[in-house]
Amino acid sequence: MDLHPASLATAAPDAARPAFLLLRPGRALSPVIFASAHSGRDYPAEFVAAARLDALALRRSEDSFVDELFGAAPELGAPLLAATFPRAYCDANREPWELDPGMFDSPLPAWVNSASPRVGAGLGTIARVVAGGEGIYRHKLPFAEAESRVRHCWQPYHAALAAL
Repeated sequence: MDLHPASLATAAPDAARPAFLLLRPGRALSPVIFASAHSGRDYPAEFVAAARLDALALRRSEDSFVDELFGAAPELGAPLLAATFPRAYCDANREPWELDPGMFDSPLPAWVNSASPRVGAGLGTIARVVAGGEGIYRHKLPFAEAESRVRHCWQPYHAALAAL
């Protein structure tokens, strides 16, 4: 994928796109699981439209091409699980509900973890900033947006990881 903002938005997954790719070995030879939670490159068009940043700035939070670096794992007997969604959209290496209350247009439920150091740094499950500290969004988000991202990205990724 190139870094032009228009192509970034057109790379957006449709509703049927899986949250992850799972490549299994023909024969399991290793207890190791290769999990690439931060190399997703499918940017939903709505996310790109809501962002105040250009494509290059949004991509600064990717661990670019880690999934490709691990690409031989299945041939060597280990599974590879790769998120398709970008970390700036939903971070699979967070608790599901690490959310910054300042990002949302209404109060968050009491059970949300809004006090973690990662949330304080702007790097919760739904990031407030990209690497380098630049704010992502033009406007505050509805909590329903966070619920949707957790339900469609975080939960399926972790269900697949738990099943391995």
